[in-house]
Amino acid sequence: MVANNERRVRFNWTNGAVKFSVVFIIDPHPFLKHLPAPDQKMNRPAPLALLMFGVVGGGYAFTKPVYPGFWFDTFMGPDLPLLQQALRSDSPAGKPLDVNGFFADFVSHVPTALTHTEAVQWKDLPWRPDVEEADKTYFLGYRTNPSTSHVTAKNLEKTELAAGELAAKICRELNVSSCWTADPVQAKPLGFPPVPHGV
Repeated sequence: MVANNERRVRFNWTNGAVKFSVVFIIDPHPFLKHLPAPDQKMNRPAPLALLMFGVVGGGYAFTKPVYPGFWFDTFMGPDLPLLQQALRSDSPAGKPLDVNGFFADFVSHVPTALTHTEAVQWKDLPWRPDVEEADKTYFLGYRTNPSTSHVTAKNLEKTELAAGELAAKICRELNVSSCWTADPVQAKPLGFPPVPHGV
């Protein structure tokens, strides 16, 4: 990836009957702030990359920071029941999910060449359910708010996740909100919010 100046790639991986869209981000900022706090305090080096897993056709996504040496923790914490539900892995006998086996299968299917990956666009990111209006992933445009209302912190967070820090900063300073839709037909190209002359 580094040799080809690629910072984000996407590939598909199937586990059982469930297909995942996996995004590997080698420049994780600002995405790391969207990670949930770990259940346990652990000494960790600063992550150098991020893995984002999203169920294709489903509403479930989770992330894993990748540490120097390209390793990641398999601990799922509160995400475990959600992953089990997504995989429909509970047998009638209630057999729990083998998390280590799940990730071992993933590692064995990671592409070793960029020819087996795809470039990542903003719409490809696996959106977590806690993102504002997570069902609305297609960009509609920007709206300047009247002086009586202000852009919300959750909207700025979504703007930063999709369009980056600079776009979110402009929105914050100019009181502009990003607008989204669940209808791909209405989608517009994602760009920066308009900046008035003299700003």
